[in-house]
Amino acid sequence: MKGIFLTLFCFASFLHASDWPQWLGPDRDGVWKEEGVIDSFPKDGAEVMWRVPVGYGYSGAAVVGDRVYLTDYEMETESFINNPGKAVKVEGVERLLCLELESGKIIWKHEAKRPYELSYPGGPRVTPVIDEGKVYSLGAMGDLMCLEAKSGKVIWEVNLPEKFGGKTPIWGHSAHPLIHGDLVYVLGGGEGELALALDKKTGEKKWGALTAPEI
Repeated sequence: MKGIFLTLFCFASFLHASDWPQWLGPDRDGVWKEEGVIDSFPKDGAEVMWRVPVGYGYSGAAVVGDRVYLTDYEMETESFINNPGKAVKVEGVERLLCLELESGKIIWKHEAKRPYELSYPGGPRVTPVIDEGKVYSLGAMGDLMCLEAKSGKVIWEVNLPEKFGGKTPIWGHSAHPLIHGDLVYVLGGGEGELALALDKKTGEKKWGALTAPEI
């Protein structure tokens, strides 16, 4: 998509920075615990290490080791990305990208054609989660995947609405997966199992709880 870029800036602690493997960081508290973090940008701005074009999307990037993981959407339907107060249909390809940290070069990518029927239909909402050599990604229409972080090989995948009977919210699936122990926790099930706990190695459901209120 023209005019949309992922940009990496250079900071003093860049070469020794700790991982940021999920939304809000290692401890999910939004705190960067590095030493020597600058208090303000230089007058001329931070040095740009690299800049690469990507598609539409709302998710943040996850960084582990020498790799950056990001989701995006290459839209095929001409559509103004706004909130019309209702879901609109667009066509496009939803992607998970793995890029080289030092150069921005794409190492691998997973992509699948995925029609959207959403308000603000501008791409995935959820930041990827990296855990024990695996990357977990949740698309805007509820496609949950587990892939090998090194190669991008799909280990398992499931569409939450189709598998568990829930409805895709008008704004899309936006709750970030949470991994704890052997389970990955997600929101997206139907009656009595809005909150789901899945085996992180297989995607098998372990339990479901709660019902979404009617709005």
